[in-house]
Amino acid sequence: MNGRRTARSAASVGLFIATYCMTAAGAEPKTAPLTTVIESTAGSCLNAAALARSVETFLGRSAVDSRIRIQVDRRTDERPRFVVRRGNDPPAERSFKSTDLACADLRAAVALAIALAIDASIMQGIIEPEVETPVQKPSRPPPRNEARTTPTSPPRTKLPPTARRVEERRRKRPLLEVGASVLGLFGVLPATAVGAAFDVGVPLTGPYWLRGAVWGSAPTTVAIGDGVANLGLLAGDVDGCYHAASGRRRLRACAGVAAGRWSADGSQFLVDRSALLPWVALRAGLELGVQLSDGLSFHARASALVPFVRPSLDVRDTTGQIVANRDPAFVGASIGTGLTLAF
Repeated sequence: MNGRRTARSAASVGLFIATYCMTAAGAEPKTAPLTTVIESTAGSCLNAAALARSVETFLGRSAVDSRIRIQVDRRTDERPRFVVRRGNDPPAERSFKSTDLACADLRAAVALAIALAIDASIMQGIIEPEVETPVQKPSRPPPRNEARTTPTSPPRTKLPPTARRVEERRRKRPLLEVGASVLGLFGVLPATAVGAAFDVGVPLTGPYWLRGAVWGSAPTTVAIGDGVANLGLLAGDVDGCYHAASGRRRLRACAGVAAGRWSADGSQFLVDRSALLPWVALRAGLELGVQLSDGLSFHARASALVPFVRPSLDVRDTTGQIVANRDPAFVGASIGTGLTLAF
C-alpha cells in the first residue's frame, strides 16, 4: 500500500517538473538570423543580404525573434516601403517619401527604420549616447603673491624700436610736407636752364593733397641778333595731387597752373634794354618718393609745362622792325630731384 503511494508521488513530481520545463522553454522565444527574416523585392540597392548587414549594425545582434517577418518592396510610385509582422500582432508598415538619395544613404535609412521597428530601445542609444562624467581634479589655489588674470586677447607682438617708429609714422598721416629740389628746365626758356624749387604740401581728404611751390631759374645767356640777353624765370604754381603709397615708396600725380615772369637784360646792342615779360602755363607731372628715415624722403619729379601766355624775345631796329627773335618751345619740361621733410 505504502509502495503504491510512493510511486504515485514520484510520478506526480516528475510530471510537474516536465510541465515546468516545457513552460520555461516556451517562455524564451526562438531566434532566427536576420538573413532569413528579411525578404526584399525592392531592387539591388535594397537586397536582403545588404539590408541584413545594415540592420545588424544598428541592432547590435545578428538574430531576432523567429516570429518576426520583414517584407521590403516598392510602391507603384517606386517609393520603398517595408512591412513588419510579429506572429498574430497587427503588421507595421513604413514608406519613404524620397527616392533621390544615394544607394548607401537610402539603404541606411531603411535599415535604421527596420531596426527601430524591431527594437525601439536602440533610439535612446543613438540620440542619448552615454557620456563619461569627467573626474574633476581639485584646483590648486593661486600663490599669495600672484594675481589671477584672465586673458581676454592674445598678446601683441612687440616690434623693435626702429620698426615701431616707422610703423607709427606710417599710420600717422603727416600734417605738412616741405621740400627742396634742384631743377633742370627744358624748352621753358629759349635756352636750357637750371634752377631750384621750394614747395609745401598739405593733405586734404582721402588720397588727395594740395601743393604750392616757388621756383626759378639761374640767369641764362641767350644769343640773339648782334647781342645777347641775360634771361631768368621766377614763377610759382599750385597743384592738386593724387597720392598713393606702398611701404616706403609713394607716387603722386599732380596737375595745376604755374605763373611767373621772365626777366631779360640786353647787352651789346646799340641800345641796351631790360624787360619783364609775363608767363603762364598749365602744369602736369609725376613724383616718385622713397622714405629714407623717419620723416625724411627723397623725391624725383618730372612735369610738362604748356604755356598759354608765352613771351618772346625780339630785337628791333630803329624803325621798329623785328630783326631777330627767340621763342621758347610750345611745350616745356622740368625735371627735379630733392628731399622732403614731413611733420
